[in-house]
Formats: sequence, C-alpha cells, structure tokens
Amino acid sequence: NDRGVIYLINEGQEQKVWNVKFEGNTIASDSRLKTQIESKPPILWIFKGQVDRHKIDEDVDRLTTYYRSLGFFRARIGRELEWNEDQKWLSLTFVIDEGPRYQVRNISLMGNTKFSNEQLTIALKLKDGEFFDQPKMNADLGAIRDIYGSVGYVFADVQAETRFLEEPGQVDLVYNVAEGKRYRVGRVNVKIEGDHPHTKQQAVLNPLGDIRPGDIVDIRKVRAAERRLKASGLFMNDPAQGIAPKLVIIPPDLDADQGIADKPGNRVRGQSPDPAPRPDLYVHPRNAPAPVLRWRLPDGRSVDLLPENEIRAREDQVIIRGQSPDPPADEYPRDREVILTQFTPSQGGRSLGGIGRPQPYRPPAPPPTYDPYVPPPASGPLLAPSGPVVPSDEYSPPPGGVYVEPGAMPPPMTPPPAPPGLFGNMFGKGPAPVDQNGFVPPTLEQPDGYVDIDTIVQETQTGRFMFGVGVNSDAGLVGSIVVDEQNFDWRRWPVNGWEDFRNGTAFRGAGQRFRLEAAPGTQVQRYLVNFSEPFLFDTPVSLGLSGFYFTRGYVDWLEERLGGTVNLGYQFTPDLSGTVGFTGQAVDISNPRQPTPPALAEVLGNTSIYTFSAQLAHDTRDNTFLATEGHRVGLKFEQTVGDFVYPRVTLEGRQFFPLRERPDGSGRHVLSMVGQVGVSGADTPLYDRFFAGGFSTLRGFRFRGVGPNDLDVNVGGEFLLLGSVEYLFPITADDMLRGVVFCDTGTVEENVEITDYRVAPGAGLRITVPALGPAPIALDFAFPVSFNNDDQRQVFSFFVGFGR
Repeated sequence: NDRGVIYLINEGQEQKVWNVKFEGNTIASDSRLKTQIESKPPILWIFKGQVDRHKIDEDVDRLTTYYRSLGFFRARIGRELEWNEDQKWLSLTFVIDEGPRYQVRNISLMGNTKFSNEQLTIALKLKDGEFFDQPKMNADLGAIRDIYGSVGYVFADVQAETRFLEEPGQVDLVYNVAEGKRYRVGRVNVKIEGDHPHTKQQAVLNPLGDIRPGDIVDIRKVRAAERRLKASGLFMNDPAQGIAPKLVIIPPDLDADQGIADKPGNRVRGQSPDPAPRPDLYVHPRNAPAPVLRWRLPDGRSVDLLPENEIRAREDQVIIRGQSPDPPADEYPRDREVILTQFTPSQGGRSLGGIGRPQPYRPPAPPPTYDPYVPPPASGPLLAPSGPVVPSDEYSPPPGGVYVEPGAMPPPMTPPPAPPGLFGNMFGKGPAPVDQNGFVPPTLEQPDGYVDIDTIVQETQTGRFMFGVGVNSDAGLVGSIVVDEQNFDWRRWPVNGWEDFRNGTAFRGAGQRFRLEAAPGTQVQRYLVNFSEPFLFDTPVSLGLSGFYFTRGYVDWLEERLGGTVNLGYQFTPDLSGTVGFTGQAVDISNPRQPTPPALAEVLGNTSIYTFSAQLAHDTRDNTFLATEGHRVGLKFEQTVGDFVYPRVTLEGRQFFPLRERPDGSGRHVLSMVGQVGVSGADTPLYDRFFAGGFSTLRGFRFRGVGPNDLDVNVGGEFLLLGSVEYLFPITADDMLRGVVFCDTGTVEENVEITDYRVAPGAGLRITVPALGPAPIALDFAFPVSFNNDDQRQVFSFFVGFGR
C-alpha cells in the first residue's frame, strides 16, 4: 500500500571546459572561430563554462554553417573530448576538414522582364570568378529587391539557386526573379502602442519623409523612414525582443491575380502571412494634386470632376499631415459637398467625384452604381487634362483640354505625378532606383493599384533625469545633471492636474526636444537650456533655440559667456543638410596672466558679439564614432558684428577607406584622412581665434598648447591648418579592442602663412564596451617630432565617448 516514489539522484561532480582548440583551420584564426561557438572556458576560471554536450553539438553546426557561408560547401567538422584524470575538466578540440573553397563561375538571372541583366548585375557585389560569399549573396538579393521595390514592385521576390558543376570547386549562381505587379501608396496609417499613448500622429508622419498617398511605392524610402523612426528616440527599439518601429506594406487580396510574387507559405517579405483584405483606397485631394475635369451643366454652373485617385467618401477619415487625428465631422468645410459616381469596370468606367455649389455640409450617401454606363448630359462637353482642343459653341475649354462628344466615354486619364509637397526634395524624388550606378531605369507600365502602409510604433521612455561624471585630458573632471525630454510638446499643458504628469501625457507628444543641463567641473562649467523642433510647421525645416552660460578657467585668463542661439536647418537629402543661425553672447574676460600681452588686454572686461552663420554638411559615414567607410565634408561661414567685426570660414573633410577585412566581413582595417582649414578676419578677438592642441586637433600637445605666443601667452591665430592620417585595425576577434597608428600635423598662424608646422606620430587603443554604448574609449600616445619651442607638449591624451 506504499504509494510514494523516491528518486535517488547522483549528480556527480560538476564538469567544466578547460580550453577550446581548433585543428585544420586556415581561412580563420582560432580567436575568430571562438566567436562563432558557445562552448567556452569559465570566466576567470570560476563563472560559467559548464560542459553542455547539446551545446557542443550545436557548435559543430554553427562552425559548419560559418564555413559554408564562405564557400566551403564540403567542410566537415568533428570534435574530440579529452578529460583530465578526475574527469572534471574538458579539453575540447574541433577538428576541421575545410575542403575546397568554391568559386562562382557564372551569375545569371531568370524571370526579369522590367530590367535587363546588365542593369541588375551592375549593383551586385559578388562577381564572376570570386569565391562564394553568402553575406555578399544575401546583400545582392536585397539589392535586386531594392531595384524593383524602388519603382513600385514591392512584392517582387528574388531567390538564389546554387548549381554545382562537375568541375570541383566551381558553382553557378542563378537569381530567380518573380516580379509581381506595381503599386502606389494608398493610405498611410499610424498605430501607436503603449499604456498611455500620447504621441501625436504628426510626430510619426513627419519622419516618413516623402512617403505620401499617390506616390509610387519605394521600398528604399520605407526602410529610410524606419531608420529615421528608430533614430528619433521616441519609440522603443529593442531588436533582441523583436520590438522596433516598422512600416508594414499591406498587400491586396493574396490571389494570383493581385501581383504578389509566389513564395513558400504565401508569405510576403516583411509582412505577416495572412493580412485581412483591404478595400481600394483613394487619395485625399489635399495629399495628391491632380488634373481636373470640368463639366458644363445646363443651368450654367461648371462642376470640377475629381480624378479617379480621389478619396471615395468623407467618412473614410484619411489622416493627412497637418491635421489633428480623428477630426470631428464639423471640422470639414461646410461650404462643400462631395458628390461621387461609380461606373462599373465592365463598362470601362472609373470613380468620379464632383464639388457642387456651396451648401451646408451633410454626410454623403453611399455612391450609387450605374450599369450600363450612363453618359454625362448632352448639353455640355467633358474636358480632359491633355490633348487637342476642339472649340464648342456652348463652352470654350481652357487651353490643354480635349473635347469629348456627348454620350462618349472620356479617354483614359493619366495618373497624376507624385505630389511635390513640402517633402518633395527632402529625401530625393523620382524612381531612378539605380541612378547612382550609371543608368536610367526603363519605362515601366502604370501601377496596378494601391497598397496601404501601416506605421507601427511603441512608445518608450523619452524623459530622463540623469546624473553623471566625465573626465578627459582637455577639460578635467566634469559633473552633469540633466533633465532631457525627447518627445516634448510645449503646447500640451496638463488639464487633469497631476494625473497628466503621472501617466506621462503632460508636455509630451509632439516629438520636440527639450534639455536642461548643469555641468559643473574643475576646469569647465556649463549651464544650458535647449529646445528644438525637428519639423517646424510639419516641414523638413528644423528649429533650434538655446540659451547658455559657460565659464572656463584657462591657463592665462578666466572666460565667461552668456548668450543664446537660434538655428534653422533643412535636410536636402538623407546625406546633405544645411543650417543657418544667429548667436548673441556677452563675453567677460578676467584674471589675465601677468604680464598681459596687448591681444589679451584688448578683450578684458565685458564685450558683446553677434554672429550670423550658414553651414552645409554632406555625411555618408557608416558610423559616427568609429567610421569604416564614407566621408563627411562641412563648410561653414560666419559673420560677427558688435564690439568686434570679423568674418570666419572653415572647411573640414574626413574620408574613410576600408582596406581589408576578414572573410566574414568583420575586423575591418581602415585608413582615414582628416583635413581642416580655417581663416578668420583681422579684427577677431583673442577668445574667438583659432587654437590647436589636444585630442580633437593635435595629439602630442596640450589643450590649446599650439599657436602664436606673446609674453608666454598663447594668443591664438587667424589661420588654422590641420591634417591627420590614421590606420585602424582590430586586435581582438570580437572587435571590442582596436589599435590605431596615426600622424597628426598642423599649425596655427597669425596670418595666412606657414612658419611653424607641427608633426606628431603616435599610437593608441580604441575600446568599445557594449554596455556603454557605441562610443569608444580612446587612449593615445603621441610624440611630437616637429614643434615650436613655445608649444606645450603632452604625450598622453584620452577621451571617453568622443569621435574624431
């Protein structure tokens, strides 16, 4: 009658990995292969590192996948387990038979009719004769999809097929293209998730750029809009949890005749498998201006007939830029009535709308359907937007119209061009999907319909109250107390008292930026209040307002500044931006060094200066802190008036060249070149002259340790010339530790001439800690070999969270 069961467990001793070795590998080092596996020795020989046979088996699969991605299709991976005497520590050896590395003999395309093979292969990275590289192949698949997706074929599907040849080590690649059909943008919907959604829809729509109803769908613009939403900081972006801002293109009915390329599982790239079908949508007239048809009625009235891409009914409530979400019916103009007529497709008809004479607004009835087609009244002509002009006794058409006989069907309308709008030049217009590669896209057929785009975002914490401490060799120890709100709204005052503050709706929701900062320090103190509006009046014009108080104790004087700045910016393209600004400030110089040179004595006390500036910048870098390719070029002009009147021009350029990398694309070696030149007017006061020295200008010299001297005081110069060459290379297999060798050169001169030119070669480290973000820790040693005897030299310099 004993119903109990007892399990006796002998756990044995805990077993851990002693070391991991590799045999037979030639294409990748042991250190790099260790980054591909999970079985590793314990941290400090204490934490983790337990033997997991299931994980070891998965590591074999991971290494096999890694080798095959590099073209080693016959690679075989084995493992050897060797225990110590007490069976506690395991020496794990992966035995690798790499086999031959396959080369791509030929690349071909099948199924493409809209673009030729030459036009598609221009953008491919993997070329004939190169070793097979799966990351490059995947990138090429994306490039072909982008070419189609940039001109409306957003459901085009491209699959790669590898064909092995009888000749060993050779493979052919075939890209099979299912083009599908072409679409325009229908409705742009916004879905904001969160416990207490408070973000305005305009804050989501503005970063979308020129994705507007009526335009040809461009998958590049869709992805660029996603990047801007992620970079805005307004929404949750956690790829590890699968949460990120995304734009989902909603396909029409998933039938064979809807132009969606067939794929396994009937899935569409980037979409959910079975979205609910959507009705055909039309574009609101304020979103897509288009040619107008005019109809002369018997009673003398003329009626504008809206084109077929107009919205079908007011109750659809399309959300458009510049409007509050979900406007009530009484906000619509009361002096208009929408009149809609639907002709059947069997008669070749299309949807037409009309605006009648002024009368009180009333919700429109469902559009009537006529079958067979009923022609317009015979008493008046119908005008189309193009074609020859035929005069009429009853009605004289405007230039560019075409007369249509009473009872006849009007000619097909040409779909309207993409609306220019305020966003027209912000991110580049026109199809030209691969114009950067040197060819013009072919003439394509008209789109087959409209697809909606759902913008799905989830609100995140945008307000921060922060304490911090920073240190660097140029500014010493600096504390920081910051109140920062990335989703500010100065017009949203609390209406429910403290409840609005508790749920986070007070002063939030418009995507504006507000920052209040106090940064006391040993050498520098800075107090700042800043407000910025990235989309002023829902345009690509940005507005920045700031007020500041700054004080710094230099070696030779104490400087205090109090002022404010107004900036207006414009993003011409994703890479090109412009800014104009005005800065007014009062400057107080005190505690001069004795004896005091004339240039310093001239600026003692309080002075006021007012600066007008204009700046252009073109930036294609792939990373702000540790760029590996691309460039940044900036040109800035300033004109200062007040107690001192002087102009200033600065030109700066940075170019990054990737020289080599590991076969898997990691571990890039990068050569970078930086140049800067600046010229300032003869009346420039000492506190606004050019200075050099320190991590950001000339390593090997102290901060502001380079420049003309007078009575042992660095008085700066009116001419600046800097140059630097740097070579960045990886040290560790995970790229967390990188090394640099460099040579900084330059000078600061009283006039536009070169008398003393400094040269300082050196070396350093870049440490990237994932927990601290993408900004690296920089440690550099520089040794001046050409300098002026008055220069102040400093071998070691360091920065945390700074990019040169």
